[in-house]
Amino acid sequence: MKTASLNAFSWGAACGAIGLLALAFGTGWLVTAGNRDAGIRTAWIEAQAGVCAAHAIAARTARGDTSDLSGFGARNARYDLATSFSVLLPGQERVDLLVLNRCSELLALDSDGLRLPAG
Repeated sequence: MKTASLNAFSWGAACGAIGLLALAFGTGWLVTAGNRDAGIRTAWIEAQAGVCAAHAIAARTARGDTSDLSGFGARNARYDLATSFSVLLPGQERVDLLVLNRCSELLALDSDGLRLPAG
C-alpha cells in the first residue's frame, strides 16, 4: 500500500511540475534565451531610432521647417531625414534598416501632432 501511494504521489508531482513549467513559460514568468535576445534587439532598435528622431526633429525645429511628414506621400522625406540623422555606432559598418524604418515612423508620429517625449 505504501508503494502505491508513493507511486501516485510521484506521478502527481511530475505532472504538476510539468504543468507549472508550461504555465510559467506561457505567461512570461520565465524567459527563454530567444525571447531575451529579441527583447534586447528591440530595445537596441528603439533607442537608436529615438536618438535619430530626436536629432531630426531638433534640426527641423532649428530650421523652422514645418512641412508635414505624415502620410504615405512623405515617406521619402522621412526616410531621407532618418538616413541623415541616424547614428552609426562603433563596430557597425552601416545603419540597421530596422532603425531607419522605426525612426521614419517616429517622425511620422511627430508630424501627426503626437509629440515625442522631451528629454
